[in-house]
Amino acid sequence: KAVVSTQSTGKQASVVMLGYPLGSPMDDDVRKNDIEVYAKCTDKGPGMTYSMYCIGMLELDELATAENFFQVQFQNLRDPFRIWNEYPTYLGCTNFLTAIGGFLQSLLFGYLGLRVFEKKLQVKPFLLPKCTGVTYTGMQYCGERFNFEVKKDKFTVCRTTGNAFQLWQIEKDGQKWPLVTNKPVSLDLGQYEITMADGYELVY
Repeated sequence: KAVVSTQSTGKQASVVMLGYPLGSPMDDDVRKNDIEVYAKCTDKGPGMTYSMYCIGMLELDELATAENFFQVQFQNLRDPFRIWNEYPTYLGCTNFLTAIGGFLQSLLFGYLGLRVFEKKLQVKPFLLPKCTGVTYTGMQYCGERFNFEVKKDKFTVCRTTGNAFQLWQIEKDGQKWPLVTNKPVSLDLGQYEITMADGYELVY
């Protein structure tokens, strides 16, 4: 049994990455406890650290806590060109690409809720804090492209490519909506899966 002392500090996200991106199955209370414990132990972590905490809390629908972690990331921005630094101080790497990658993940895999599987693309969108709407353009999956527009209570998905040999759909709890090329589908916020329509197989 591992014991973590809150008197010690960690440099960056570690154990919390068992949930995302590794996807290890665990109870929600275990996932939440991991994030809360390790967040207390993170001492001015690098730019990619708080994105992992943000994503984890969004998975658990802890929106207020996720927003706090999301906002912490901006402490690593440096004027006048707004580039990302490794640490909130001026120590470490300048133009730290790993921090930029972490921030992008908090958008795509956090607030859009993307999860990529072999035969499905899962989405669980949330509206970004202090925004009235956010658009994600050109998300590619298995040769297709999808656009997403997220608002307070609704989101829209639009398939923008058209493989004549493949029909796609978005589904939730057994209900399915066809994704016809350039025909947007508006849905309530929630967790959905984008898959091939029944009777079709993916062509890679």
